[in-house]
Amino acid sequence: MSITQDQFDAAILEVTGGPNWDIVKEGLRAEIYQTQANVFTKNDWGEVQRSRGFAEGIAYCMNLRELTIQARAQSDADV
Repeated sequence: MSITQDQFDAAILEVTGGPNWDIVKEGLRAEIYQTQANVFTKNDWGEVQRSRGFAEGIAYCMNLRELTIQARAQSDADV
C-alpha cells in the first residue's frame, strides 16, 4: 500500500489528537526518565550511546504531532 504525505500527516494528527495521546506522552516521558536514570548501570560507552539514541527516538515520537504541524505550516508558507 502506498500513501501520500498528506495521508500520513492526517493520520498522525488523528492518532495524536485525543486525550489518550496525553496519557501515552506521559508514559513515554517516564520511559525517557528511566532510560536516563539507567545509563549509570551501563557497562560501556556503546551502551550509553544506544540508550541516548533510544531516549532521542522516544522524544521524537512524543513530539510527532508538533513536528507534523510545523512541517505542514512550513509547507503552506513555501507555497
